[in-house]
Amino acid sequence: MHQNILGKNVRITEKVKEHIADKILKIKHYSDKIVDASVVCHHEHNDYTAEITLIFYKKILHIKHIDTDLYVAIDAMFDKLEREVKKIKEMMQDHKGPGKDIEPKIDAGSEYDIEVEPIFHKPITDIVEAVMQCDLIGKNHFVYYPIKKSDDAFNVRIGTTPIFLFKCDDGSYIEIARDEDDYYDDEWNEIKIKLAGDHIVEISHNEYELYEHNASKAIETMINEKDKKYIVYINSITNYPECIYRESATKFKIIRVLNF
Repeated sequence: MHQNILGKNVRITEKVKEHIADKILKIKHYSDKIVDASVVCHHEHNDYTAEITLIFYKKILHIKHIDTDLYVAIDAMFDKLEREVKKIKEMMQDHKGPGKDIEPKIDAGSEYDIEVEPIFHKPITDIVEAVMQCDLIGKNHFVYYPIKKSDDAFNVRIGTTPIFLFKCDDGSYIEIARDEDDYYDDEWNEIKIKLAGDHIVEISHNEYELYEHNASKAIETMINEKDKKYIVYINSITNYPECIYRESATKFKIIRVLNF
């Protein structure tokens, strides 16, 4: 499980981090269905606000508590979260019959189908091959590493970061990739392309700004901005690119690159 702890107008000391980590570990004991957790502590006027966004089962739970003492706010927030997680787990168990795995109707939080799709290191010769592979496997997204060729046939280099490819409704594709020499640059390339015969035609070329997110915050953004089909971002835990892809109004896929 990924977890992220941030402070706004309040310093998050190691002691506070350890306290929160212990609380998250206790919640984690309830189920291995917890995918991602983001905790933010605010300090405004004389009040501390502790809030958490948690992806659990097929739910996004967002819970907060306000108190004049930071530790009290954190503890009360986790008490509320523990009650919600226990309620969801109990409902899951109540709806399971012998040999069956029936999804329960749960009132807590907003219900979304959230799946993590691990992507392993896939070297691809060029964008034409990537588009053809995407069509071949019948998906609307594809992630790969470009193979860099030179005049020396024995000198083949594989790119260090993935390229994200998304299929549009009109049959074109959006490619999001960084400039090879600008790994830490927030501006990546967003290129709309189309396969014409055996070559690629570029339709448009824009800059795509990468934000630092964790999965729960990225999904929150997708829910609030319903026109977004995908978000490519830098994972605030791993410091590595990944993305959230919208398959439907309530179904999301976290595309997480492995073996990097």
